Amino acid sequence: MSRMGVGEMPKPSWKGIAAMPHLRMIIAGSEAAFDEHEKEMHLPGKIRWLSWDWCPHETVAFRHSRHEQLCILELHGGHFRDFRSPTLVLPKLKVLDLTWCGNLIRIPDFTHLPSLVKLVLHYCTSLIELDESIGHLIKLEKLIMEGCSKLKGLPAGLCKLTSLEFLDLFGCMQISVLPEQIGDLKSLKHLDLGRTGISYIPHSIGRLQCLEWLDLTGCSSLRKIPDPIGGLKNLSWLSLAECKLLEQLPNSMGTLTSLKELDIRNCESLIEVPDSLGNLNNDPKLFVEGCLSLEIVPNSIRMSGACFDELHLNGFKSLRRLPDSVADLRSVRWLSLRDCKSLQEIPVSIDRLESLEILDLSGCISLKKIPESIGNLKCLKCMSLKHCRSLEELPKSMADLKSLEVLHISGGMSVKRVPDFIGKLKKVRELHLRGIEEMPNLISGLLRLEKFCVRDCPKLESLPRLSSSLTHLSVIGCKALPDLSGLESLKSLQELVLVHGDGLGWKLMDKISQSSFERLEHLLIAGASEGSDLLFQLPKWQLLEQPIIMRLFCLVEELPFNAPQVNVEIQVKVEGKVVTEGTWKARKAKDFDVPEKLEVEGKALYGVVLGNEEEEIYRCYVQEGRATLRVKATYKQYHLKMAYFYVKSPNLGLDSSVF
Repeated sequence: MSRMGVGEMPKPSWKGIAAMPHLRMIIAGSEAAFDEHEKEMHLPGKIRWLSWDWCPHETVAFRHSRHEQLCILELHGGHFRDFRSPTLVLPKLKVLDLTWCGNLIRIPDFTHLPSLVKLVLHYCTSLIELDESIGHLIKLEKLIMEGCSKLKGLPAGLCKLTSLEFLDLFGCMQISVLPEQIGDLKSLKHLDLGRTGISYIPHSIGRLQCLEWLDLTGCSSLRKIPDPIGGLKNLSWLSLAECKLLEQLPNSMGTLTSLKELDIRNCESLIEVPDSLGNLNNDPKLFVEGCLSLEIVPNSIRMSGACFDELHLNGFKSLRRLPDSVADLRSVRWLSLRDCKSLQEIPVSIDRLESLEILDLSGCISLKKIPESIGNLKCLKCMSLKHCRSLEELPKSMADLKSLEVLHISGGMSVKRVPDFIGKLKKVRELHLRGIEEMPNLISGLLRLEKFCVRDCPKLESLPRLSSSLTHLSVIGCKALPDLSGLESLKSLQELVLVHGDGLGWKLMDKISQSSFERLEHLLIAGASEGSDLLFQLPKWQLLEQPIIMRLFCLVEELPFNAPQVNVEIQVKVEGKVVTEGTWKARKAKDFDVPEKLEVEGKALYGVVLGNEEEEIYRCYVQEGRATLRVKATYKQYHLKMAYFYVKSPNLGLDSSVF
């Protein structure tokens, strides 16, 4: 007999569990839950729910072949390749979940599972085939096989599942053909064929009268959509995004009377969109972007009377002028022309879009003028002019946009100063400015302003006094700013970001430390000067009972991008006493919970964590007193510039939109 260590608990045995006649549920959380020498599961006669994660056995075998009361069987992540008991009878089993059973090659005969309602084979990556007996599961409502990447086909018996409502085959890349009689699934509501290898859709799909959701995203071999698709009267969501060989859509799609969203993004070979789409009268959302072969706005969305709730025409490479007829889409609420890089002009008739709430012109780098009629859009709430670098001026009529709440402006060749009318937009709560050299004091009159972001304004020398209602302030790349006057009065501030300001953040560190920002949750500072060790006091408002979390990032300027090792020396003192110190190996910034674009001029960033949720290095529980942090980053003979200091409260994330 093996000797058991002190404090070790004996592993339960299946035989012992079988002796518990009143047991109804077994939930085992790991592969070490049971004695590994037992190859068969002995279950109590009245067991109803068995859940065992990471079953270590190569086969699943039950001591008895019949379990009358078992309703739910979950074997997530099991190592088994097969079920050993071909005569297994589970007359009341409703749920069979084999998620992440990556070694499973085939599943058992379904004949003796007459009550099964839900079958989950999610990411069974070795599964090759489904047994033809699946057609006996007349009560099956949900079949999930997402990520079964080696599944080669579907048995014809699948089409006998007249109760099936949900079929998910997303990522089954080896499936190239659907059963011809798939239209017999008369109860089917959700069909996901995304990322499969299908090149053809059977005409019988038009008989799926209950179908509401059809996903064909990323079917890169699909060339044609059959005409009978127009018979899907209940279809509300259809995605054909990234069907790269798809050249045209059938006219019958104009009869999809329940359609609420159509996504044809990145259909690179699509040369035509049928005019019949203009007949859709259910105010659908239409996403048309990245369709490289479409050079003009489709007639179907230029037709008078066409109804769309959202219209996304992003990335039309040859579109120079938005046609006047687009203004007839009076029900459109969101119009996006993002990255239409040849667009030079917006028609005067745009003021007829009486329902328009969101207008996105970001990335329209050739746009030179916005008509004065824009001021007639009484419902407009959000307007983005990011990266409109050719814009010569902003129309004065924008002062009449009384409903405007969010405004993005990028400085262009002539637009270097924020117009005075900005002070009249009393409802603006979010203002983003980029490339601006001067801004009026009238911004101080925006009493509802909550979020103010100023970025890449190297010649901007001052900011106006900001409203005390401000909760988010970001100043990025404003090297000429000597100070932020009135910072200490922003009592409602929740997020403060000071990046690439020629050390502005560090210059203000003492002011930040002394201020009573009781609501501040995020602090991100970057751009420390080179040379000596970084030395500063932790802000007083962060020395609370709750732990703080800090991220320190070192900008690698002189090293190759794949530098293998950066060391960061850290010392923390509280009231002169060293709390923690040492040298830590830094990891690439991408390994941290930080914005994706955490990069400075293409150079590598490395970082260490102080005080994360797992107590990796340091947790601060100081209630009184001041803490001083000394940081020095080195790589061999190099002394590196400290780039980022980031503090956040527990369980809260940094808003990545600041980047």
